Amino acid sequence: MSQPGINSPQEDTSFEKLVLVASTFSIGAGSGFAASIQQINPTLIFSINLWTFVFALLGASINWWMHRIIFDKSDEANVSQRKKKGLIFFMVTSAVGIFTALTLSLRGISAEKFKEVMIGVIIALMFVSMAAFFFLKMVQFLKEDEKNNALEE
Repeated sequence: MSQPGINSPQEDTSFEKLVLVASTFSIGAGSGFAASIQQINPTLIFSINLWTFVFALLGASINWWMHRIIFDKSDEANVSQRKKKGLIFFMVTSAVGIFTALTLSLRGISAEKFKEVMIGVIIALMFVSMAAFFFLKMVQFLKEDEKNNALEE
């Protein structure tokens, strides 16, 4: 029987598995949803086809792979190199995919509407950048707090 406030290794792996399954499902569903968008302007049109399922599986697979790279418990030096290479690959392919999808969805749009959409994209990128910055600061705070807690024990 475990003491209150103390997690057993079994509880830690159960939570990790829950996070893995939930994030994989979410990313897969989001990728499939994004792939189902056929037209943005003048009306939003969705179409569920083979590509919807292909991109849902692709997004879920990439998420599963990235989770395994990031949370692998093997040799730390080896994991660091794999993390770095995997994260760079993930960032580059994600950026290419996002901008390709944006470009394809904006075909046939008028110059005036294009300007409005680009302003919206820039504003969205600013908010996503701010969220990423706050997430980075939170991770740095948690790592430093973990070090401080380890020193106190």
